[in-house]
Amino acid sequence: MTFLKRILLVIFVVIFLVLPGKSRAQEDSSKFFDTSAESTYRVLDNAKTIVSQEITITNKEEYTYAPSYSITLNIDSISDIEVANAQGAIPYTVTDKGDTKTINIDFPERIVGKGKKNEFTFSYLSSDYASRTGSIFRVNLPPISNLNNFSS
Repeated sequence: MTFLKRILLVIFVVIFLVLPGKSRAQEDSSKFFDTSAESTYRVLDNAKTIVSQEITITNKEEYTYAPSYSITLNIDSISDIEVANAQGAIPYTVTDKGDTKTINIDFPERIVGKGKKNEFTFSYLSSDYASRTGSIFRVNLPPISNLNNFSS
């Protein structure tokens, strides 16, 4: 092997070992999971809205699972947060950055296997979606920011 080939080989190995590749968490999640959500918005007489989302994450690969899930909401007001599945409450944390709230959900069990589903419900109360003037309600529903991440 010539000196130049050895130098190029060493450089290639160093670059390969030093520069990290993308982890599955950094890659597009739609490659590994199908995510579907059904959202219900119920406006109360006081113009507060109860939002309930039934979310299903389906594994596309045999040895892949979702250890957590994050939901980012562009709202000022959020309360009465509940996250649960058939086994009961699921732990979560809220990161509050003013008018943006991120709810990080940590799943207590690993649901592994191609076609296996992680089904849970996320619900909360907010005063950001509706307003009432007399007997007239004005309702503004938020758009889905990453529509391509959902299969339905």
